[in-house]
Amino acid sequence: MPVWGSIVRNLNDKLYERRKLGALEVEHLVNDFVRTGEKGKVMDIIRLVRQEFIESNSMNARKGGVIAMAAVALGVGEDLDEFIPEIMPSVLVCFDDPDHKVRYYALESLFNITKVARGKVLVFFNEVFNSLCKLAADPDKGVKDGSELLDRLIKDIVGESTFDIKKFIPMLADRVNISLPECRRFIVSWIKLLASLPHYELLEHLPDFLDGLLKMLSDRSEDIRESVNVCLADFLEEIKLVSQKEAMEEGSPEVKHKKDEKEGPSNEANSDVVHPPKSPHPRVKFQKLLTILIPHCDGSDEFISQTALQWLNEFILIAKEHIMPYCANMLSGILPQISHKNISIERAARKANNSLQNLIKTAKSPFPIKEFLETITTQFSNQWVPTRLYALRWILILHLQTSDHLFQYLDKLFPSLLNMVTDPNEEVVRLDLHVLAKLASNVTYFHSLIDSVISLFCTNRKLLESRGSLIIRQLCLHIPPEQIYRVFAEILANHQDIEFTTTLIQTLNLILLTSAELVEVRNSLKLLSTDSSKNLFTVLYRSWCHSEAAVLSLCLLAQVYELASNLVYKIADCEVNVNTLVELDKLVQLLESPIFMFLRLQLLEPEKYPYLFKSLYGILMLLPQSSAFNTLRNRLNCVTTL
Repeated sequence: MPVWGSIVRNLNDKLYERRKLGALEVEHLVNDFVRTGEKGKVMDIIRLVRQEFIESNSMNARKGGVIAMAAVALGVGEDLDEFIPEIMPSVLVCFDDPDHKVRYYALESLFNITKVARGKVLVFFNEVFNSLCKLAADPDKGVKDGSELLDRLIKDIVGESTFDIKKFIPMLADRVNISLPECRRFIVSWIKLLASLPHYELLEHLPDFLDGLLKMLSDRSEDIRESVNVCLADFLEEIKLVSQKEAMEEGSPEVKHKKDEKEGPSNEANSDVVHPPKSPHPRVKFQKLLTILIPHCDGSDEFISQTALQWLNEFILIAKEHIMPYCANMLSGILPQISHKNISIERAARKANNSLQNLIKTAKSPFPIKEFLETITTQFSNQWVPTRLYALRWILILHLQTSDHLFQYLDKLFPSLLNMVTDPNEEVVRLDLHVLAKLASNVTYFHSLIDSVISLFCTNRKLLESRGSLIIRQLCLHIPPEQIYRVFAEILANHQDIEFTTTLIQTLNLILLTSAELVEVRNSLKLLSTDSSKNLFTVLYRSWCHSEAAVLSLCLLAQVYELASNLVYKIADCEVNVNTLVELDKLVQLLESPIFMFLRLQLLEPEKYPYLFKSLYGILMLLPQSSAFNTLRNRLNCVTTL
């Protein structure tokens, strides 16, 4: 090559015009070799340019070398296919050159090569994409502008040609985690483009880069956040359209008939095993997407959390029973956010929770109740009240929807619910007791419930003092009070801790005499007109004997005055302590309440109720002279005066 010496001098020259002249000489030389069929010499030129210029330590040589490679591409023309594998790597390596002018000339060269090669350069799409991603954040403005021009050209080519998307996805999955704003803009623009081109099926690969895309929502730049938000909204809209199309296909008579023939009869409705159903569309990988979204619900960035919750809600509405096996995991992401301080996140969480509840209420296929309960009970210890309340409401929904299956797990669920009785928030306690009462509709667990409540009171006396009345009254709101009192009395009759039993009996007695929830029980005991009421009195009497004042008040309520009179003498035979006198004092105050108005009126008929007088005078004689003594004496004196 007699002209090679001239070419070398020109390409090494510090002046751009001289290097440009050298490149033109290369183009003409290559063109001559191609025309004469000497393609081997073209390969020799490529190797010489790479070795003597591209790999040179001289900055000017590298500048000349990179434009010479573009000249080779222009020179070979239509035969570029054979030489692209040799030309492209030499140009791409210059994108990492420390000199910004070399990087610029590399961009210019690749731009010229791409204009000639068009879709042929897409064989190196990953390498081009990676280089352009880096150059998007280049400190030199000229390089950045050049990279944008090349980027637009590559995008035009991608729109009219194809490349190996599966080979590209791992790179996208890696680059999407870059934090530089310029790189993020570049990546999002490419995701938008590829998502808009149906032949690339980018939705199928969404799980590979969704995590990084969501993280971009925390970027400081508002335009990046907005761009990512639009991109995510487009993906979500595509998921809706794809799922709707699949639902229509599944609903068609032809598809349904084929499906029935293939599957045959199913016993799934009677099974506790939940199998993951087929995805509503192979392009929408709900399980993988949910695995990514759920952790982001509780992320540090509020915009990301809100977006993740909105996606969960849409997935519930879109996929319906197709995502049933993953509902428990979804709930773990939703419940904690119901208590979020950000009102938008709270609303998004409540909306997703309501959608999930509606799905469960209308579900015809099994769902993972065991996993549901594990998720729910975990939230019982959440520090925020709204989350604990919503977790408890889920138990009510599960009880309503699938009580038979729920009862299989009550042995593990009951301790968690009982522990919530000690919750510092009264609203939580009330709802917890409502839940316990619903579960106690099963006879076996009703006895277990009362026994557990008694054990809880026994080990936590402060709870009995502070919440005992509330707990018992709340149970009476949801379970027949007579049933509750019978079981309480039966268990306490043989309880070993006498002091505790006495205290609990006194609490039960006060509720019996004063609570609106017990009005029917009081009326039943007052009349003793049925075998059931008489039996109830007998059952209560055995346990009420642990407290002198309690058993006396029970007898006075039931109008068994002779028994009450005899009890007064029995009490007198025992050593009366301060606690007994205090309780008798309280009894006197109760006798002045509306509950015992009937008894006070009966004092007007001493001949008919002689033992009533004897009982009350006996109590008066037991009392020391105190305010209670004076109250009872004044009441009795009113009658004797008449």
